[in-house]
Amino acid sequence: MMLDNMKSGAVLVFLMLALFLRIRLAFWVMMGLPVCFLGTLLMMPMEFVNVTINITSLFAFILVLGIVVDDAIVMGESAHSEIEDKGHTIDNVIRGVQRVAMPATFGVLTTIAAFFPFVLGDGPSSAFGKSIGFVVIFCLIFSLIESKLILPAHLAKMKVKAFNPKNPLDRIRAWVDTKLKGFIENSYAPFLKMTIKYRYAVVMFFISILLVSAGLYQGGMVRFVGQPKIPHDFPRINVEMNVDSAEQATLDTMLKIESILYQVDEQITAEHGKPMIDDMQVDLRSRTSANIMVKLVQPQDRAMNTFELADLWRQAIPNLPGVKSLSIDDNLFGGAAKTAISASAWRVRMMIS
Repeated sequence: MMLDNMKSGAVLVFLMLALFLRIRLAFWVMMGLPVCFLGTLLMMPMEFVNVTINITSLFAFILVLGIVVDDAIVMGESAHSEIEDKGHTIDNVIRGVQRVAMPATFGVLTTIAAFFPFVLGDGPSSAFGKSIGFVVIFCLIFSLIESKLILPAHLAKMKVKAFNPKNPLDRIRAWVDTKLKGFIENSYAPFLKMTIKYRYAVVMFFISILLVSAGLYQGGMVRFVGQPKIPHDFPRINVEMNVDSAEQATLDTMLKIESILYQVDEQITAEHGKPMIDDMQVDLRSRTSANIMVKLVQPQDRAMNTFELADLWRQAIPNLPGVKSLSIDDNLFGGAAKTAISASAWRVRMMIS
């Protein structure tokens, strides 16, 4: 899935750039993405970094993707503009890159400075910050190297073909370029001049939008979800027994729940032709507490998501003697997807689920 998303993303970036720039230029701009990512992957196993490929580091790659693309696009577009105005020479490419090199470099350096504190933490929780910080910083460093040194060299050696009216891609690009320049000259530039002239009114307009947005949120018309519900690949069932329960009673209860989970999985297999459970593990944490961790099959082989499976578990697990509370963790980040069932509220279990 990740490789498919990467391929489709690269193709979309290439197609969008090809509409506004030359095909070869769009190709070399797109090649900046694998250079930055592969360079970061090369640095991740180093001893002082020690970052693995996980959910947090992949999030960091997605987070920095737009910055990396923008840096290469700015450099390539500036060089392309200089080439169109003064011809394709090495000096013109260098001049075009130098025109935006300073602001683009400091823009990247300020972002690196913002993420640098992430890598300075210590303790168990520092692994999350380091996964994000190191990935972002290394991607930006390789982006600087690629866009300032490698990309200009490719652009200087790039063969420029003249406009061919018989080439449909050249005609499409010429049409897009004409429409875009017309929009800039006839609409965008006059509007920008007007906003600069009435700058105080523009500032008050955006402040009013901010106040309206805050009012919509405070009034409950706009909901906010800090952590979205993500199905867990390893859902857990946590059981807390009464304080006077014996260890054997706790174990018997967990084995009973394990048997029920397998029965539910057999019903799912009979109905959908696909099982949900790959493996299961029962852990006794103390005399009165225990949990069951369920390893699900691969996402592409599942008949339903984790939330639907957890609902079936809630319906199938009966009122077991000696159980003080039972909770099912089916959400990767916990929170709303975690349903607690106590002995006193067991008869309303169906309404809770």
